Amino acid sequence: MLNLKIIAPEGVLCRDLNDVAWEVAKQNNIFPTLDLSTYRLLTGIYGNQQRIRKSEDEISKVLESWESRKPENLRTTLILIKENYLGWAVDRAPGLLRKYQEAIDKLGNY
Repeated sequence: MLNLKIIAPEGVLCRDLNDVAWEVAKQNNIFPTLDLSTYRLLTGIYGNQQRIRKSEDEISKVLESWESRKPENLRTTLILIKENYLGWAVDRAPGLLRKYQEAIDKLGNY
């Protein structure tokens, strides 16, 4: 069994780039000062973070629904949650961590 504390000791989103910083960057039109690869990298990171957040919202809807708590649906509910969490959070985590470091390195040049 995979121990998620190894990959995400403070939760899946602990290393998010702050949304406020992203919004401020967009409002201040910093994009003309970035090269295309840095812009693409940042856009990809924030897009993935939004997908993870959306999956967490969707999983919480499942958990809070009455249907998911019926005894005949418990196994299916747990399988769906496991598959979604593994697919969106755990499987993407190593790649996102590499992208975060790449973005940090690239932004150090500005």
